Amino acid sequence: MASTLVSCPNCGAGSGNAAKFCTSCGGSLPSARCNNCDHPLKEGVNFCTNCGSPVKSSTSKGRPSGLDHLIDAIRSTVNRADPQNILLGCIESLNTSRDPVHAGIASVLSMASNAKLGRFAEARDALLQARHFYASHLGLTEDQHACYVKTGYLPDEIRQLEGKDIEDSPWLYDVLGTGIHPSLPEDYRGETEEEKRINAMQVWSNYLDNQRPLKGVLARLLFENCSYTEAVSWLERVILISRRYWGTTPVRPEVVWPGVTLGECFLALGNADKANRAWQSVRAMEICCAAKDSVDDWGRLALPWIDKAKSKLLEHGFPIPSPGMSLDASKHLRLAWDAMLEAEQFEAGAADLIEIASAVERAGRRYLEPLSRAAALIESVEQLDSAVWADCRTSDSSFWCTLDLAKSMLRLKHAIVYLSQEKLALAVAQYKDANSLWPTIPTYGVMGGLQAACGLNADARATYSTCIQYADEIGATDSSESREVTLNEIRQALYQLGN
Repeated sequence: MASTLVSCPNCGAGSGNAAKFCTSCGGSLPSARCNNCDHPLKEGVNFCTNCGSPVKSSTSKGRPSGLDHLIDAIRSTVNRADPQNILLGCIESLNTSRDPVHAGIASVLSMASNAKLGRFAEARDALLQARHFYASHLGLTEDQHACYVKTGYLPDEIRQLEGKDIEDSPWLYDVLGTGIHPSLPEDYRGETEEEKRINAMQVWSNYLDNQRPLKGVLARLLFENCSYTEAVSWLERVILISRRYWGTTPVRPEVVWPGVTLGECFLALGNADKANRAWQSVRAMEICCAAKDSVDDWGRLALPWIDKAKSKLLEHGFPIPSPGMSLDASKHLRLAWDAMLEAEQFEAGAADLIEIASAVERAGRRYLEPLSRAAALIESVEQLDSAVWADCRTSDSSFWCTLDLAKSMLRLKHAIVYLSQEKLALAVAQYKDANSLWPTIPTYGVMGGLQAACGLNADARATYSTCIQYADEIGATDSSESREVTLNEIRQALYQLGN
């Protein structure tokens, strides 16, 4: 008997009888039916209960899995592809995956894609689907499930389920977490139902424009799919983005989980040294936890991940510095930063890099001596605990500093020294090292300018292009306003270089 088409109750299009969601609009379809007798089939059965015929799997060997389709859909979203193509990938994922988390993410992508295409009913249905799947993921009772789907919030008596989920799956929370995803139309402002619908559509359409949480989801799903090399690339980008929290509140779930997962990826790829460094970077945050008032309620959800990093280190025989060694390393790192601030006082009042270089030339050894002390202190830190954090202070603020930030700052200071000596090539090399440790949009801009001044136009173009391509990650520590101003300057510089 030929395969039967099931008509979609939303748009009327026909889909294969194994499909759970319409391949045209993404709406829910009636239950799948047997290819032999057209009898309705329960989800997950291998044989028809009416005629006994085997049920063909929609994920036959060699065909993409539901997770493969979902990953492709997320990639397309991050790359701002045609929403119709994103929607088709989501539908394929929904029709081949039985994981409620994967289905929930696909439904959120479907919501945004349908909204961009102006499909109100389909976008609303996709939002409700996302809530259904997340409720199933949390294991809610029937009454709790219904309440959550209707309101988008968990009742107070079961909020601990949400907390446990944030603790276990922090990468998921910003996309599917309760109260995070958009509301239904009736909750939006508007004098009429049409106004509420328009406001809802705008929110749904723009929901994934902030791609930072989605990049974390993509990184985690690539890890789950054993695509370790690509997962490493995205995890490293996610870690760069997380730097926006490092200075003030580093103990956060979104800061620690990428490091733990990155270590697991490196180990799977056979690179134990990099796995060690990734886990040490998370383990070292214990010193941040010990500081007074440094861990709030959100930060406490990160603590199991810090413990997990320590467990991974112990499991694979990597040495962990003693608390005393870490404390000494932290003190030395703070002194190194203080020494660089001592040198920096000679830069005060300079309006641009040329003036700073002139001021450094006039200061002479008074500038170089504190830098030498900083270099010696940083070397001792690396020997004690190369992943340590330090609570550094200026006259009017305090912030958390890592060894990589301090090493990057030291290289930038040495670059200024070389500029004062008119050694541009050496200054470029220092900027390159600094950006490899702690990349920022301003330092990329300066490096590109110096490369152009040296006649290295191809290198300058590559520097500018890389900065523009990864601006979301590189510029995570800058304000949105300053980031855009500097990026516009870099775009103009790139244009002036030509092809």
